[in-house]
Amino acid sequence: MSVGCACPGCSSKSFKLYSPKEPPNGNAFPPFHPGTMLDRDVGPTPMYPPTYLEPGIGRHTPYGNQTDYRIFELNKRLQNWTEECDNLWWDAFTTEFFEDDAMLTITFCLEDGPKRYTIGRTLIPRYFRSIFEGGATELYYVLKHPKEAFHSNFVSLDCDQGSMVTQHGKPMFTQVCVEGRLYLEFMFDDMMRIKTWHFSIRQHRELIPRSILAMHVSCGQDPSCRG
Repeated sequence: MSVGCACPGCSSKSFKLYSPKEPPNGNAFPPFHPGTMLDRDVGPTPMYPPTYLEPGIGRHTPYGNQTDYRIFELNKRLQNWTEECDNLWWDAFTTEFFEDDAMLTITFCLEDGPKRYTIGRTLIPRYFRSIFEGGATELYYVLKHPKEAFHSNFVSLDCDQGSMVTQHGKPMFTQVCVEGRLYLEFMFDDMMRIKTWHFSIRQHRELIPRSILAMHVSCGQDPSCRG
């Protein structure tokens, strides 16, 4: 089952269901997970960085490809989410990864035209929390061939093939892949926090395992399943 954007020019791609804990087969967007390599234009980046990049060891300026590692850290933190996480947890998450004056923008296209929404630091915790409150049990970001560029006081990460992946358990297991261009600006300092987050959504797909679909079809044909 898939749903695409109504805008002209949106491309169709085939996706396989995957888990952030297991490497996918083929060249479908690979999720971040320990022990893998991220395919990028400037070369592969190990998901386990050298010791001088480990948390707790100070550094004055970020090392090369550190933007990839920050996204890996963000994904890892999101995987620690539980239903007990409160406002303080989400505020701490935002403080760790976003600047105090950060801006988060989401753009997408509907049948009645393009939409653009921008929020500041105050609402960023609520944005991420609302994804889980909407039924998601897992959230992570997948980047393919991101381009990193250094500027005077920030580092930009531009990925034309970015995906926001969420997993839902009800009413049946579903994985939703939101595809688009993700552009980020990280401050060029020892914290490497995000100042600008812009996700331009092209389309999304809802993926359901064949085994679950087959089970529902089989149950629908069995009178004993209907109660």
